[in-house]
Amino acid sequence: MSAPASPSPDTPRSWRWLCAAYAIFRQKPVLICSALVFYFSLSSLIATLPVVGSILSMLLTPCFIVSLMNLILRPRPTVKDIFQPFRERLKPLLGLAFVLMLCVLLVTSLLVLLDSEFARALGQPNAMEALLKPENQLSTLALFVLLTPIIMAYWFAPLLVAWRQFSIAKALFFSFMTTLRNWRPVLGCFLLFSLLVFSALILMVMLATVSMALAQMLSMFVLIVVAALNFCLTCVIYQDFFPPPAPKHISELA
Repeated sequence: MSAPASPSPDTPRSWRWLCAAYAIFRQKPVLICSALVFYFSLSSLIATLPVVGSILSMLLTPCFIVSLMNLILRPRPTVKDIFQPFRERLKPLLGLAFVLMLCVLLVTSLLVLLDSEFARALGQPNAMEALLKPENQLSTLALFVLLTPIIMAYWFAPLLVAWRQFSIAKALFFSFMTTLRNWRPVLGCFLLFSLLVFSALILMVMLATVSMALAQMLSMFVLIVVAALNFCLTCVIYQDFFPPPAPKHISELA
């Protein structure tokens, strides 16, 4: 399969990332979406196990992420690619997940101290409603400020641990500092991607006025595609930030 035409070098970096992510997704959309649904379903199934289910699901999340990224990156993924994180880097990836759990626990504790009612609402099905309430603006801002550095540190950490054999601390540090140094294109890419997602949501709302059943069915499909594109986008940005030894076909698409 020939590589799609690349955007001009003068094109903003954020837009080039999005175009490259779409080019990767377009090569094997069924495989990527099917794998994403499988990993999510498997994680949800593990979470239903008594006592340790939810903890085990969170601990295995970095392994699932790397396994999915291997499927996205490899032109012809194999069973070996699927099990690579479990076979080669299981312990450090579990350790990375444990560190993330501690960070989330710390953020939750701080939110309880700041606004216990808001913190309890986040654990309920109507969490989005709590985030959008005008009276919770300060608490929502505090949550954003607390989570942002954690997201920056964790964004590329599983890939650095699995593909570069970085230690946990080194992976978190490099992920955070690289994202911080490139915050302008990252923010621009996030805004562009959010705009595309918002446009899709508007179309779903318009479709719901015609057929609610059809809108609900398509909304699940759109959610899967958006999540798949997000993982493809992470692969592209990782290749841009950490070039060698990334797979060559990604650089051809980006």
